[in-house]
Amino acid sequence: MAQQPGRTVFDPMVRKQEEDKRFEMTSTQYLDKYRVTKYMQDAVSLIIEYKCMCTYAYIYAYVENPLKFLSDYFKSVVDGTNVLHRSFRYVNSTPRNRKSFIRQFYSLYKHINSDEELTVDSFHELLTLMCSDFPYSLVRNASRITMEVKDFPQKVNFRDFSLKIFILFFFSEFMNQSALSFRTIDKKSTGKVEVSGFLERLRYIVNKSPKFSHPGISVLEEVLNNSAKNKFVMFNEFCVKLFLHPNMAKALESSPSHRDLKATLGEFAQMIHKTAPVPRSNP
Repeated sequence: MAQQPGRTVFDPMVRKQEEDKRFEMTSTQYLDKYRVTKYMQDAVSLIIEYKCMCTYAYIYAYVENPLKFLSDYFKSVVDGTNVLHRSFRYVNSTPRNRKSFIRQFYSLYKHINSDEELTVDSFHELLTLMCSDFPYSLVRNASRITMEVKDFPQKVNFRDFSLKIFILFFFSEFMNQSALSFRTIDKKSTGKVEVSGFLERLRYIVNKSPKFSHPGISVLEEVLNNSAKNKFVMFNEFCVKLFLHPNMAKALESSPSHRDLKATLGEFAQMIHKTAPVPRSNP
């Protein structure tokens, strides 16, 4: 769910609310919300897989010490490196994995100028270097989110196109259900529907499906109320306006990892220590 503007995990009120929610959960609800069971199943399957291919010393060490493997595995989950060179099924399996993949993408390709233009195929190749079976269909669909009527684009802007792809990727279930609802309302295939009816369907999708990521109701209302000068809206028009909303880009951002936060605080403490005035002793 998209975070409210100006509210972050560093806001004491937000942290208190999140803590209260966690303490109110049962153990089953906690495991389900944070997909802990999924990660445990994946870790165990990797241990079994490694046991079958125990040819390298470091793999043998993991097999002999599964607790060390589990420790390293969950450390990689926290750091976000667990998604590198894994199948798309795994990368796509949890919201945390999706955010980690997005963060790793921008970290690995930080040398690329944000305004550089690439072909759609070249952009897909960048993704497959991280995830070999990253679906081309997702890249193709992102290229079609435009108000302009034109053929398949020859070149795309790195910054703008990556944002489109990752919004589609992170909110994939919501976007798929939104498209299905739009087609259901548009019974005569006119390509446009009433704003009020479409917004009602979107509210239903958000309220009935709390398990997948989705924009906030306030964001959807703002987008649709500003989408059209009349009471009708096209689906592409809705997508373009939604993807341009600042809260959508914010929803893709990950909180800093514990390691990064600790390093930053350490640097800050050193800076304070160096700049602090040296106390003078009384004569």
